[in-house]
Amino acid sequence: MVERYPEGMEAILAYLSRKFRLPIYITEHGSASQDEQFREGDLRQNLAALHRSMQAGVDVRGFFYWSLLDNFEWQFGYTKKFGLLAVDFTDKTLPRSPKPLATVYERICRSNTL
Repeated sequence: MVERYPEGMEAILAYLSRKFRLPIYITEHGSASQDEQFREGDLRQNLAALHRSMQAGVDVRGFFYWSLLDNFEWQFGYTKKFGLLAVDFTDKTLPRSPKPLATVYERICRSNTL
C-alpha cells in the first residue's frame, strides 16, 4: 500500500510561506506506481491541495511533474515507474509511449482545471 498525504503538502507550503516569504517552486512531484488510476487520483488530490494553498495566499510560481520518462532510480533500478511516458527498456531503441496519466495531465494543464 502506498501512502500519500496531500494535506501534508498544504501544511508544509503554509509553513514555508510564513517562514521564508519567498516564491515557491515545486520541482518534483509524482508517484511511482503501475496503477494509473492511483496516479491520477494522487495527482488530482495534490493539485487540489496546491490550489487550496494558493487560495490561502501561498505564492507558488511553478509545479513540475516528476518525471517525463520512466527512468533509473539509484535504489530501485528501473522498477519504479514515475513517468508520464513509458520507456521500453527491453528494446535497445528505447521506444516511448504516453501513459494514460499523460493525457490527464495535459487536459489539466490546458484547461487549468481539475
